[in-house]
Amino acid sequence: PTASPLDPSLYFTLSLDTTASGTSVQIPLGLGTQAVPATDIYGIAFTVNHEKSLVDSGSVKIDFSNCWLGKLDSNIIAIQKDIYSNGKIEAAIVGIDHINKSGFGTIGVLSIDMKDDISGRDYIYKLLNLNFSDVHLIRNDEIELPLTIINDSIVVVGDITAIENTSEEDHSI
Repeated sequence: PTASPLDPSLYFTLSLDTTASGTSVQIPLGLGTQAVPATDIYGIAFTVNHEKSLVDSGSVKIDFSNCWLGKLDSNIIAIQKDIYSNGKIEAAIVGIDHINKSGFGTIGVLSIDMKDDISGRDYIYKLLNLNFSDVHLIRNDEIELPLTIINDSIVVVGDITAIENTSEEDHSI
């Protein structure tokens, strides 16, 4: 379905715009806002894509324990698969009580560990783009609902370990 401004959004809630290499970041994933809540939702499946050259292998996870759609393993279940070789994590969360939910806010927290040694550390900063793909939002009768996707990015700051002298001139004092 084609989304309109009246449809809820799936978005990243970045509390910072920059992080250092070698650190771990936690990024809440939001569904719906107070102004445009998600209504009659039963489940959502999505992929989060990232630049694998900036991310530690096996470190990408989503914690669904504080999801507004329900209580994990009580009235909702969740699955996820980190596919590091393709720079993505696939996830889904769905009700198990056949009751649609309406609301807004955090549905999960994405955790990513930044590599400490990125491409020989020959950079000052690189941009980690985060984007959603393969998103499917459904009601309990399996009707797919439209959704606005809001992607984001975070700057990963690193060190320069070596500076080459590109000048061919001799310098003397």
